Amino acid sequence: MSKKDFTKGIDSLIREIKPEEERLQATPAPKVAGGIRATFIVNETTLNKLRAVSYYHRIMLKDIVGVALNNFIERYEEKHGAIKERPGRREI
Repeated sequence: MSKKDFTKGIDSLIREIKPEEERLQATPAPKVAGGIRATFIVNETTLNKLRAVSYYHRIMLKDIVGVALNNFIERYEEKHGAIKERPGRREI
């Protein structure tokens, strides 16, 4: 039985490693219709309650979260004034 040469198969599986500066560049978050995708960590009980409201009222969860965030921002600005954009932030 002859020895098999697996180097070509292995080489084809190894992908080219990108330079460090290319890997470290921030990729913009994907835009979705009417918004931008974001990820948050939420208390499990809170999320379950939001999902229940979403289910029983046939409202999308993202719409409920959007209303809640807008209400928070409105109340915050009433108390503290208009929110200024953070310095050095680029538009996404």
